[in-house]
Amino acid sequence: MDERRRWQRIVRILKTADSDVRHLVLDVLPDFMDLTLAPNTLPREIRAEVVEVRTSLDEVRPMFPSHRNTSSLFDREGMGRAGREKGLRLAARIRGVAAAVLATFPPDETTESQ
Repeated sequence: MDERRRWQRIVRILKTADSDVRHLVLDVLPDFMDLTLAPNTLPREIRAEVVEVRTSLDEVRPMFPSHRNTSSLFDREGMGRAGREKGLRLAARIRGVAAAVLATFPPDETTESQ
C-alpha cells in the first residue's frame, strides 16, 4: 500500500470514532509509527508535533500486543475515563498530522473525478 493510501486509511479509521476511540488509536498505531519513522521527511511545520505524538503513542503501546488491555489507555482510574479522554486527544492529534501530510500530496485524480 502506498504512503498516501496509508495516511488516508488512518484518517478513515479515526473518522469512524465515537466517544471511545482507544481501540482505533491502537489500530492505527503501527501504521502511524511506521509512516513517521523519519520525521525529517515530513513537512517542517509538523515535525515537533509528530515527535510528541510518537512519544505519547509509545507511552500507550500495550506491553503485550495481543493483550490490548495492557495499554495505559485501558486503565481502571475513574472507570476508564482518563484513558478514553487520552484516546480522544491522541486521535485528534493523529488526524491533524495525517491531514497536514495529505495536504502535501498532489491532488488525486481518481477521487476528484468521482
